[in-house]
Amino acid sequence: MLALGLLTGGCSGRGDAEAYHRTSPSDIYLYAPPNYVAGSPIQLLMALHGADQDAFDCFDFWRTYADDRGFALLCPELPYSDGQMDREAAQALLGQALQTAYTDVSLRGTFFVVGFGEAGTLALQYAAQFPQAMTGVAAIASQEFPPLSAAAARVPVLILAPSGKRAAADAAQAYVDQMLPQGFAVRLVMLDEDGDRLTRDAGRVTAEFLTEILR
Repeated sequence: MLALGLLTGGCSGRGDAEAYHRTSPSDIYLYAPPNYVAGSPIQLLMALHGADQDAFDCFDFWRTYADDRGFALLCPELPYSDGQMDREAAQALLGQALQTAYTDVSLRGTFFVVGFGEAGTLALQYAAQFPQAMTGVAAIASQEFPPLSAAAARVPVLILAPSGKRAAADAAQAYVDQMLPQGFAVRLVMLDEDGDRLTRDAGRVTAEFLTEILR
């Protein structure tokens, strides 16, 4: 795993990212920033890709923020078919990916998870099931918002909703309006976009949210 911290050049394509690519026990990209010191625990950001992306696209997008903020980055390949995710299979893959990350990199006891689209719904489900493992969670451009468990009341939650997609924006607002009176630490940010792809604004706001949590 020393190669994670030594290869610091920019990734211009999939070939350049192979140093961080694993195929066993599941298909993932696992990356530690240049300032990573083996044995010194750092924060893990697990990023979950949307239906029109794959694990490399996820890694390629979030790596800049991992470098800038000093996070380790984990991007597992998620099972989509015809634009729909197999969530049960996806949850099993997340467990495998996390086990690899915690075995190979010195990480803090809790991790942050961010998901785009349906993967944002998966991120919220994961936080509801395993709140004790969460630093925080972010859902970007999601349209379905599962309720959080009572145990997740103190987990910081960021909802990034696209103002250009009315159904998604309305669903996000209704979710936050429901969760806030119950004492959940939920924050809603409306982005001036259509929610069809990950944008730099979404990445920046998410990275700032995680940095704020860690202060």
